[in-house]
Formats: sequence, structure tokens, C-alpha cells
Amino acid sequence: MVPWDWGNTSITYRTDKITNPENSWKLLWDKQYAGKIAMIDAVHDTPLVGALLAGVDPFNMDDAAIAKTKAVLLEQRPLVKMYTTTDSVEQALASGELVAAMTWNASAHNLKARACRSSS
Repeated sequence: MVPWDWGNTSITYRTDKITNPENSWKLLWDKQYAGKIAMIDAVHDTPLVGALLAGVDPFNMDDAAIAKTKAVLLEQRPLVKMYTTTDSVEQALASGELVAAMTWNASAHNLKARACRSSS
């Protein structure tokens, strides 16, 4: 086996729309951003964060832990505009359709590069 890492999962948000963000995954559960939030549509990203917020070990889940994680994700569901891929989430953040999203590390870089190109 060769160890490798595909990338990092984090939050990308618009600093012109969210001026004092909570430094936590809880930002994507904040009701004031309802309908302006996106999550990655991958089983290894969104449920893992849900488990962390539920206070359970995402790598050692029994039925009770799965139920807690499900409850946290169901609580968030009405706030989410889309479960999506990297390309479409970047477009939605750039257009203002979204104010915050779970993204991979390249998204922030890509959006900054896009902003620099459009301002020059």
C-alpha cells in the first residue's frame, strides 16, 4: 500500500456575505444562511462531519452513533441548497447563489484565481 491524500475538506465562504464566521463546521448549520449552503455529495465527507458534530467517532460507529449522525444531518437538510460536486459549488459561490459550502482545498484557490482574473 502506498499512502496518499487526495486533498482536504473544509469550508469556503464569501467574505463579503459572512463577515464574522464561526471557526467551526457549525457554520454550515447556521440558520441565517438557510438556502445559501452547499455540501459535497460524497459519503466520505458530509456524513463524517455530521458524526463529528454529533460527538461520535466517525471511524467507529455503532447503531446509536449512526442514529445521532443521521439526526444532525437531518437537522441541517432544510438549510442546504444543494449537495454537489466541486465544479458546480465553485460556480454557485462565485455567482452569489451560495454564501458558504463544504469544499475541497482547491476550491478556495480556484475562486481567488477567478476573482483576480475578473478584476484585471
